[in-house]
Amino acid sequence: SVRMPCNGGWFKLYYNTGHFEIFANNKGNLFCKKAGRKNWYGGERYDFSFPKQSCVNGFVQFDVVKTRQDFSVFVNKKRIYNKIFGSSSGDCLQSIKDITTYVYDKRDLTFYLRLNSEIKLRSPVQSSVGWSGSPNRAIDGNTNGRYSAQSCTHTEKNVYSGNFWKAHLERKSVVSEVAIFNRLDSCCQKRIDGVKVYIGDVYCGQVTYSNNKKEYRIGCRGAVGDIVKIVQDSSALTLCEVKVYGRPADSNDVELKNLAYGYPTHQTSTGWEGDSKRATDGNVNGNYRGKSCTHSGNTGPNQWQVNLIDPHYIDTVVIHNREDCCNGRINGAKVYVDGSECGAIEYQKEKNVYRIRCRMTGTKVRVRHEGQHLTLCEVEVLGLPSEEQGNSVDVAPSGKVSQDSISGNHSPEQAVDGSLDTCAMTADLKSTWWKLELDESTLISRVIVFTQPGNKQIHGSRVEVDGKECGKIRYTDGQNVYNIRCNNDNEPELFGKKVVIIGADNAFLTLCEVKVLSNPRRTHMSGLVNLAYNKPTSQSSVGWGGESSRAVDGRLSGQ
Repeated sequence: SVRMPCNGGWFKLYYNTGHFEIFANNKGNLFCKKAGRKNWYGGERYDFSFPKQSCVNGFVQFDVVKTRQDFSVFVNKKRIYNKIFGSSSGDCLQSIKDITTYVYDKRDLTFYLRLNSEIKLRSPVQSSVGWSGSPNRAIDGNTNGRYSAQSCTHTEKNVYSGNFWKAHLERKSVVSEVAIFNRLDSCCQKRIDGVKVYIGDVYCGQVTYSNNKKEYRIGCRGAVGDIVKIVQDSSALTLCEVKVYGRPADSNDVELKNLAYGYPTHQTSTGWEGDSKRATDGNVNGNYRGKSCTHSGNTGPNQWQVNLIDPHYIDTVVIHNREDCCNGRINGAKVYVDGSECGAIEYQKEKNVYRIRCRMTGTKVRVRHEGQHLTLCEVEVLGLPSEEQGNSVDVAPSGKVSQDSISGNHSPEQAVDGSLDTCAMTADLKSTWWKLELDESTLISRVIVFTQPGNKQIHGSRVEVDGKECGKIRYTDGQNVYNIRCNNDNEPELFGKKVVIIGADNAFLTLCEVKVLSNPRRTHMSGLVNLAYNKPTSQSSVGWGGESSRAVDGRLSGQ
């Protein structure tokens, strides 16, 4: 038992052979009790705060009770949490309003206590609108589950492309949970089953349907972000209300990003058209007919890989499994960062998404499997972008590509398709080149070239931007990726529209992927470049002929 100040702070619990301890803020060990029995894993630090109605003379009474059978938490002598040993999760009794508790993982009996303030949502959009179910209905304050009450959203049914609804949080926040109020009409309740919830890039969890259940709460484990997104892979999406709970983020709260999206991928074999790049296409659809899942060509050993180019801190790897069949094949697949193993997947029936905690720095993320086909419907690598990556965009996919000649079906587009399994290749040995042409002059910071392992013919190839040389490629044994910087002491900021890779003399030019990184935030004497001009756009709905492309057509007229 310990008294905690109402204005918040942090605590941690630790149980090891012989002792059970509570630590709070910087006061050190507040409680120590000799114990026996087997180890209880704990020790993570967690923030806490309490609603004002729980305060007694500025403090809250906080009690932890452990018996041989269970573990309980009390606030002001009211039990809010109970876990029976041997179970994989605990029962949040919610006797104290506005407190959210949940288990960190099934080995770890530490937990969060968060002030569960509701965060205002704004500017909702969704993938489509059907039956007049506009996205604003999910934040109108009305939780009525009858569609006739005109308070539920509705997308058009689009089974294989995925439906979504998303909204901006009032401010960047640390989110404890998301509440979803379901439609209660007898026709359509089950459509909510399998809905996935995100805060920014961070996957929180998914809904498991229960008959006539109005409200579903999905824990987000303190995810930091300013957007909530709800995804339905296989049915129309209807939401009768969405509420987000948490607290405002501060400078110590770090937002994790999906580092893998759009980065080059590779797998050791491919079958049933399941290209490796499908695992980083941003589509979490678990139905194979949705064309968003990879597939190995044999039962292994198999390996899938994404190359992040630069070293990054990688917190968690999230793997979305196939859902239409063959779910159990994923059992035993292992996740690695460079050469270090993060963990292995333990298959669970009805579970479609697996989190593997890594907490290490590396460049390549691999998924390895033996004795079974490897299918990945999405791989999200959650971590911290490098400063340069956080300020850069890859402009190569938005340009027009060409090359001097084409060998077989190795077209120039294969150098910007996001996959290392396909490569652009010239047919000639002399005067070989590959070219990217952009619509507008753009600040180019570096060009990253991926080629085939052991390709010595890449040696001596050079990279130019509008006729100015950035650098030459020097072949290195065992290396298949080369970084060519276009900003240096002689040319600190290089603007251009044409990026050309010129092959070495008497050598074929083979490019498996080319990334052209631009930093739109940096300034130059000639001014900033508008990267949005005439680029593809979309909006939630269109009225009175107001097409979304009008906003980037270069015309400033307000009429």
